[in-house]
Amino acid sequence: RCVYRNGEGEEPVLYQGMGPGNTSFIFYGVSGLDETELADCFARHGGKYGQRVEWMYQKRGQVLVSKFQSGVDENTLVLEGIGAGADDVRFDDGDLMEIVVKSAKLQSVIDILDLEDIPLVWAGNILVPRDLVPVQDDETITQILSFLDEMTANPGIVNLTADFWILDEKLERFV
Repeated sequence: RCVYRNGEGEEPVLYQGMGPGNTSFIFYGVSGLDETELADCFARHGGKYGQRVEWMYQKRGQVLVSKFQSGVDENTLVLEGIGAGADDVRFDDGDLMEIVVKSAKLQSVIDILDLEDIPLVWAGNILVPRDLVPVQDDETITQILSFLDEMTANPGIVNLTADFWILDEKLERFV
């Protein structure tokens, strides 16, 4: 997940396309994003906007918890998440903790966290890639990172997901 913004108001629209190196990108944005601009962005970075890639993703439930806001430690969240049927509990280097579950179990995770008075940043369904595409070519990595910079700068994009995987050793040279 490259971008998460708390989208207020109307239901976000699903946008999708093929990116550099046969990677796929699926994202939600506000309705009325300039699709010509999106197509140009994809094309500039070796991709094609509008190609249907949704079939390459599966629906999952996602719960985001703030470490700082909730005061919950990682071990407690892992135990609560697993007890509620989570498939995975992930932590980033910053503030967010993420619980991923089958969509059918999303409400049970929300209910358990609510019983434990653990406040949520966000809970809902997302699309996650079924498989990851390994990217090792420096030119493709450069294209992907440049594409992500441009896409994540767009304030109309609410949530962007892709199916690529870059080895940490490779990525370190670009960051």
